[in-house]
Amino acid sequence: MSSSSLLVACVLCVRSLASEAAVVTSCPETYRDGQKVGSLVDASVFDGAPANLAELMPDLETSEWDISMNQAYAEQHGESMYLVCRYKGIKKTVQLKIPYAATRCVVKGAKGGGTYAGCSPAKSSAGESTDRK
Repeated sequence: MSSSSLLVACVLCVRSLASEAAVVTSCPETYRDGQKVGSLVDASVFDGAPANLAELMPDLETSEWDISMNQAYAEQHGESMYLVCRYKGIKKTVQLKIPYAATRCVVKGAKGGGTYAGCSPAKSSAGESTDRK
């Protein structure tokens, strides 16, 4: 492989990894419960286990949660936050532990219909993700 081909391959690999790293957790688009398959319709963020009922309110204009302060507290105290995914026609939910690297979560309509819900690191003013592990 020539050095220019290797360079192009490395750049493409880094871009792919960077785009995958942007979202650290997201709800599956669909969920199967026995014979039923439901599409994602909504999600919530919980400060601690969902059984504790500490559901956080998003910014009502943007449907986003800024969880940076909650995450810092959770990490210091060995606790976790959760993204709870809800599906049309299915009573069960999918509960995802939000990695400490995530500082914002969002629920929004996806292209072509449907819903997207996920959590990611916040963007800095320069457009770069802030890094926390």
